[in-house]
Amino acid sequence: MVIRGAFLFLLAVLLYSLPVALRADALNASGARHGIYLGEGKMLDVESTRQLTLREDVREYQFSPSGEKIAYVSYVEDHGERYFALKLVDTWRRDPEVMTLVKQLVGKDEQNPRELPRLSIVGWAGDDRYLLFQRMELVLGKETALFSRHLESLDLTAASIDAKTIPVNATDTQENPATLEYAWSPAHDRLLLLKKVIFWERPIRYERSCFLYDPLTEKLQTVTVDPLDAVLGWIDDTHLLSLRKIKGKPVVYHSHDLESGTVADGALPEGWGNVPALALAETHSLGGTIDPKDASLVLSVASHSLPAPRANDPARVASIWLQRDPGAPKLSALLVGVVPSSDEPQIQWAPTGKAVAFIAHGDVFLTSLGKRNADTREKLTAGEPLTCEEEREIATSNLKQIGLGIIMYVQDNDEKYPAAAGYHDAIYPYLKDESLFSMGKGKFVYHAPVNLSLASLESPATLMIGEMLLPCARIVLYADGHVKSMGPTVKP
Repeated sequence: MVIRGAFLFLLAVLLYSLPVALRADALNASGARHGIYLGEGKMLDVESTRQLTLREDVREYQFSPSGEKIAYVSYVEDHGERYFALKLVDTWRRDPEVMTLVKQLVGKDEQNPRELPRLSIVGWAGDDRYLLFQRMELVLGKETALFSRHLESLDLTAASIDAKTIPVNATDTQENPATLEYAWSPAHDRLLLLKKVIFWERPIRYERSCFLYDPLTEKLQTVTVDPLDAVLGWIDDTHLLSLRKIKGKPVVYHSHDLESGTVADGALPEGWGNVPALALAETHSLGGTIDPKDASLVLSVASHSLPAPRANDPARVASIWLQRDPGAPKLSALLVGVVPSSDEPQIQWAPTGKAVAFIAHGDVFLTSLGKRNADTREKLTAGEPLTCEEEREIATSNLKQIGLGIIMYVQDNDEKYPAAAGYHDAIYPYLKDESLFSMGKGKFVYHAPVNLSLASLESPATLMIGEMLLPCARIVLYADGHVKSMGPTVKP
């Protein structure tokens, strides 16, 4: 009994001496690691995740063109005041500093102000210099609350950062609601503005005004568009596309040359898909799911229900994944973050492609990504040829885990080792990883003596119970669970 007790203690020490990743593989039987293989022995992995804001209620956010700053809008309740704030935070600081740029107060009597943010981000221009935003102010009507929308610009390099109003606004009236839409040019240096007023009198009609704004020169230019045309967006940096749809007639597209002012017949560009009812709303989205530097990398979100004390009230979380090839089973997915929320999280790529931001608990988090050398097992999974030393390393690790599975079987089966004839099926439930039993052309061979048990063991450290032959090594497993690598010419 003393010998058996000492032997089991030795096995426990051996188990704990295994690397953490190997223990996890053996005990959790996952057999897979998260990460994205980039080729040439490189892996894309998470370097760090940092919280950029503290106890905020962030409604939206957007990276600057360099990726070094993030502008965001948050809702604040502070000492009886309620307001929306446009703020700025650096992404590169170890201890991020937050700067408040604009405040927009909410009336004391307003109900549920969170549902209608009074500030929204229009976008950046001029290499982190200009930040454009939309301000919405309450206009009290006779029977209802109406709003006035204004576009403003901030020069973040100025000694005093004051907002300048862009002379385009849209104000609701009691009878005629107004909207203000915007879309950046593909080069992101000019902003298309569309003011639209709806007249509900029969027949219903729309009054549209179209403008072009250059943040660097502060030049505002009126663009002439036929009243029957609805502007859809940019074709390229110098052309706009509009649509004319008259009942009973075919749809007609027009191309507007902003340089010459001419209009010609146009066509819906490939990839636009079906024209949305409000196309401009789709052309100024704040973030894409495709890596701006590598179109093969895509962000995706998966929703999950977690167990809860009450069966009818499960906890909801969303996990954010970076994927390269959704069809590949291994080394093609990387977990970026987990958000406890029933709503799909806002996710954005940094313009550099080296980080991903998301909102969790109302705060902005930044996950930095980086390349590292693939470890031996990752290279094997990716199908890369391994050196002799790398094959020996993996085979040694595999046999240690097989040995651990055998010991767990022994503990659960009256201290008896599995029979050679059925050992695989006996220990597989403890491992659940078929890849452990082979390494390249080498296969694990189990040949423990018949009716072997802990009671019959005299020298467990010298009794060989299994081996794997490789082209450049022979890996041996002993009854006490330890593994030894020998030269290929050594005979049993």
